[in-house]
Amino acid sequence: MKSDVKISIITVVYNGATYLEKTIQSILNQTYDNLEYIIIDGGSIDGTIDIIKKYEDKISYWISEKDAGIYDAMNKGIDISSGDYINFLNAGDSFADYYVLERIFNNQEMLLYDLVYGPAIVTGGKKEVLLHPKKFTKFNLYLWNTRVVCHQAIFIKREEIVKYTLKYKLKGELNWYLDLVEKVDKVLIVDFPIVYYSLGGTGDMNYKLNTIESIKVVYGRNKLFASLSLPVIIYKYFKKVLNK
Repeated sequence: MKSDVKISIITVVYNGATYLEKTIQSILNQTYDNLEYIIIDGGSIDGTIDIIKKYEDKISYWISEKDAGIYDAMNKGIDISSGDYINFLNAGDSFADYYVLERIFNNQEMLLYDLVYGPAIVTGGKKEVLLHPKKFTKFNLYLWNTRVVCHQAIFIKREEIVKYTLKYKLKGELNWYLDLVEKVDKVLIVDFPIVYYSLGGTGDMNYKLNTIESIKVVYGRNKLFASLSLPVIIYKYFKKVLNK
């Protein structure tokens, strides 16, 4: 018997042949049974499509075509999805274990929550680090930006989701968070790890642009509140430069 709550997992990828399979397996091996899996590929030419076709019979929908960037691809996934909740688990990341979805969405009462999220295990550095989320509030988002919660560890109720702006190449998710915090009401934070989040993505490789866009996002939303963000953003930037 299928579980009552349907979950849509969306993976966005471009030339991710070296790490996509790990992501696919972590999703398809979930013990939760009411799952829709969507892959949006940006026109890969490195063997990514071969990996997708290997699991084609277990993937609900996939497409490979040029897009306007990661947030355009995510918006395509939103349009295609049909689940009660949506999660973005992009190529290179994976669920913390095979029971994550079952532990979260094991009863109909979960539909009471607009936003569900939890800790993330950050990999790719000198050692694994457990990233504990903060409360999803406007104050925290201006103070800590995307450090409030790992994007991949979020499940958004369909009725509350908003599209990503294409104005930013790297920090569209921060703008998305600030859109969401205006809409969501009931929020649940679980106490167990949701995902393994791998460092070394586009934002890490382009941290100067990442920093500039962070400033643009917060100043574009609220100049007064943006003063909370500046010290943290500048500290993170120089810490990255000095540790390079």
